[in-house]
Amino acid sequence: MERYARIQKTPGKEYRRGPKEKEDPQKVETRAGDVSERLATEAREHEANEHKLRMFDLDPRYGPFIGVGRMERWERAQSYGLEPPNYVRELLQTGQYETDGRL
Repeated sequence: MERYARIQKTPGKEYRRGPKEKEDPQKVETRAGDVSERLATEAREHEANEHKLRMFDLDPRYGPFIGVGRMERWERAQSYGLEPPNYVRELLQTGQYETDGRL
C-alpha cells in the first residue's frame, strides 16, 4: 500500500485549487430548458409507442393475446402469414418495452 507524505501548510496563507469560473445564468437556464424539452419529447414518444403496442395487443386479427408475450404473439402471427406490423417488432427489439408481459 502506498503512503503519501503529509504536507505542512503555512499558517495564514490561503490555499486555492484554482480560480472558479462563474457560469452565466442564462446558459444554465438554456441547458435546463433544453433538457426538460428533450425529456418531454421522449415521454410523448414513449407514450405514443406504448399506445401502438396496446393496439397490437387488443387486435384480434393476430390471434389470442391472453397468456402470450408480445414478441411471441408477433412471431406466431408472422409464421401464420397474418402480416403483423413491422413497427411492433422494431419497438420490441429496442428493449424499452415489455416483450413477454402476459395479459
